Amino acid sequence: MGKDRSSDDFAAFVDAVGPRLHNFATMIAADGHDGEDLLQTALERIWVRWQSRPPSEPYAYARQVVLNAQRSRMRLRLNKSEFPMDFADSVDESASKDVGLEWEDAALDRDVLRSSLRALSPHQRNVVVLRYLEDLAVADVAEILCCSVGSVKKNSHIGLQRLRVEIARAGVVAQDCEV
Repeated sequence: MGKDRSSDDFAAFVDAVGPRLHNFATMIAADGHDGEDLLQTALERIWVRWQSRPPSEPYAYARQVVLNAQRSRMRLRLNKSEFPMDFADSVDESASKDVGLEWEDAALDRDVLRSSLRALSPHQRNVVVLRYLEDLAVADVAEILCCSVGSVKKNSHIGLQRLRVEIARAGVVAQDCEV
């Protein structure tokens, strides 16, 4: 009976935060298909933990699992010497729709944002997504990424500058956007 309950709880968790977690994974991966793969990997890992003992902060735990899975993927690519200098330009149309977060006010299209995020280093992308998409404080981002507050501030500043350049290259006016 315990397994049925944990299964139901996990299904309710995925229903509640699945779209938000999907959006987070897609932005961290900077690609729709890679984001879906990343989310699937993360949900598998979360399910294994959930069966024995559900986390006390499920979304924070899930976000950390997504980040760890992305780091593992990047390490594998580096070890195999297959790290792409330019990410594939595949676009996932379903992920470009608003999935639970309020981006209606933003002047940027999700596809433009996602392609612009590809220009950032993985660490800069993680910092920018956690700070501005997840709306976390600098100290919280530093704790999640296991780095200093100064590193978060520096990578946030450089990442935002580079993001603005990439968005301008895409031809989107980002004057009113808080990127």
